Amino acid sequence: MVNNKSKTKKANRLQKAKKVSKREKMREFINHKQKIVLPVVVIIFAVIGAWVLNFGKAETPTSSTNCGAKVTNYNYKVPFGNAVWNQPICNAPKHSRSADYVSRFIEWGHKNDGSAQADAYNGMIDINPGFPGAPSFGDPDGLAGLFTREVYLASEATQQSKVSSISFVSNLDGITWNDNEVYPKAGHQSQHPESTIPWNPNWKTGMGGDNEILILDDRPGETQGRIYTIWGYNSGGCIADAIFWQNRVCGLKISVSRDNRGKYIDYRTYTGPVSDRGAGLSYYATLVTPDEISAGEIRHAIGISIPNTSYGPECTKQQLGTSAEGSVCGTAVAPASKFEWSGSKTPPTMAEPFRSIYTLDKTIPEGMRFALNITDTEIDNWIASNSALKNKTRSAETIKIIIKAMRDYGVIVVDTNNSIPHMQLVGGVNPKNADKWKSLGLGPDSGINREILKGLITKDNLRVIEPPTNTCIDGTKSTYSCKWVSSEYSTASSQSPATSPVSGQSPANQPPTVSLSGIKSSYTDPANIAMTINSSDTDGSVTKVEIYNGKTKLVEIPGTQNSFTWNNVPVGSHSITAKAIDNKGDSTTSAVVSTKVEAKPTPTPTPTPTPPTADTQPPTSPTNLSRSLRADWGAFKYVMDLKWSPSVDNSGTVASYQITRNGAVLGTTANTSFTDSLSLKAGTLYTYTVTAKDSSGNTSTPATVTAKANCFWFMCSLQ
Repeated sequence: MVNNKSKTKKANRLQKAKKVSKREKMREFINHKQKIVLPVVVIIFAVIGAWVLNFGKAETPTSSTNCGAKVTNYNYKVPFGNAVWNQPICNAPKHSRSADYVSRFIEWGHKNDGSAQADAYNGMIDINPGFPGAPSFGDPDGLAGLFTREVYLASEATQQSKVSSISFVSNLDGITWNDNEVYPKAGHQSQHPESTIPWNPNWKTGMGGDNEILILDDRPGETQGRIYTIWGYNSGGCIADAIFWQNRVCGLKISVSRDNRGKYIDYRTYTGPVSDRGAGLSYYATLVTPDEISAGEIRHAIGISIPNTSYGPECTKQQLGTSAEGSVCGTAVAPASKFEWSGSKTPPTMAEPFRSIYTLDKTIPEGMRFALNITDTEIDNWIASNSALKNKTRSAETIKIIIKAMRDYGVIVVDTNNSIPHMQLVGGVNPKNADKWKSLGLGPDSGINREILKGLITKDNLRVIEPPTNTCIDGTKSTYSCKWVSSEYSTASSQSPATSPVSGQSPANQPPTVSLSGIKSSYTDPANIAMTINSSDTDGSVTKVEIYNGKTKLVEIPGTQNSFTWNNVPVGSHSITAKAIDNKGDSTTSAVVSTKVEAKPTPTPTPTPTPPTADTQPPTSPTNLSRSLRADWGAFKYVMDLKWSPSVDNSGTVASYQITRNGAVLGTTANTSFTDSLSLKAGTLYTYTVTAKDSSGNTSTPATVTAKANCFWFMCSLQ
């Protein structure tokens, strides 16, 4: 166990005892030799002074002139640019209530009923990626009861698939509210959007509850950088949904990551919040991947979930920063963008007896960042003393990388679970990631279990970091959660070594990004060309966008506007671009989108018709008449669909078809299909006829088909 303070005290007592013994011998030596005492006294005081200074040093935060980013030739691209969670915090100031929240984490960060068995888990963090278990008859993939977050690449998809988002509306088609959320509507949210996601039927995830899948769009093109999130994959309700919405990927919520304005984010550079999990940050942010560990270093805070996240009535502005915060009211802190359990009167994931035990004074706000105060030598000593890591060089190296990240970047509370603190790692159901974890010594057969960090974290070596400041969408600033447009630490608190400004200078402005979509390759005159503008700025905002045809500017629109229609486009070829300008005046021009408008064909003159002769020949009888039963759940009844092959008439045209049921005329249609929407009775035989009629009034021999419905409860089929 790493307990520097207790070890130091013990060493000091031994040192002190040795010094007392030395002083007794020195007195005898002086009395015997009659030497001068002053130099000896000076030496003793110097030794005691050095001891005092060394003892005090263990209480100060770890400081390093090279905090994070120590590995040279680092080949992993950390997502989310220079977001606050990607910045090291070695020299960040300690939270004013650090001791209080450290105690809450150590003692109550796991489900603790006060027993000695539960106390044994004080300070532990689970780091298991999660792997499939043994297959069984009811669980052939070994995924039942497994909680993982699986990550797949769109470049490995085999198809584009529509989705069913059965519990929460999807934003794939847009973010505008839909008054009928079951059905798709262009630009609106719905449970069954028309837009598709990249998909591979072989993709799986743990089915223990959250059933999470992240799809990273790494394909070149306008969709590159998007994240598609599936939460609750194939959960209850998907079987029933598939009856009416077939061949869709199903989950409780399926979405694409967007910013506060509804624009797609690019996970490679985006630095803001996403309304995904508990803290309001992207599921992919703070997630540990095997690729970065292979690169030798984790360069971001590590996301953790805990059971004792804050809940209750949300603190008022007057209560924030007072003793009421975290005792009579709850909150979340920056960089969180929401307070997940606002209004909940009890811990939302707990049952008794824990529900009564976990009062507000035992909870921790989401967004709070903890960091280890530990040296490289202490890390090496702890690993050497851990019997589970003995003779496991690769496992030990992986654990060391994780611990150093916990020191240099810390861990952030981003979500709620129902057990113990869990470090969020890319799951091992994806076979490629499973192989990577195995090569890093964290595979299912490595002998490294979820308790590997047990004993590392103590009240003496853990601290809470002062949160960053959020700039909220309303322009206010706060160290507490809000929908924010930027979040930053003070320069003295935390800087990324790769992007820290030179003293006295501001960091270089990053230009915006922009692309065009929705433009077809050709149009017919008269043409109106509608287009979507996808623009963003990682360190500011896009103030305006200019649309060009070649070198001619067509329009200038605000940066918040994401669509434009060019009306009355002239015939010819066109090269359309968009130029985005940010708040610092920097600009980026999109790739050229080429299109053309073709002239409307000149109509062929219509010849003078020859007066027709009288037509007395009837059309042929319709063929292939078929019937099928279909449920109309909106009207809570079944209807009969009729289809047939078209009749042929000597005049070339069949004007209409007349449909009867048991001799009664149901209607006429010019099509070759008809729906009998009248209520049908089970067990009744129905005879349908379809008669063709030409423009001269001649009628064909009717085609006939019979139908009889058999029903069991509300399920019916044709006999």
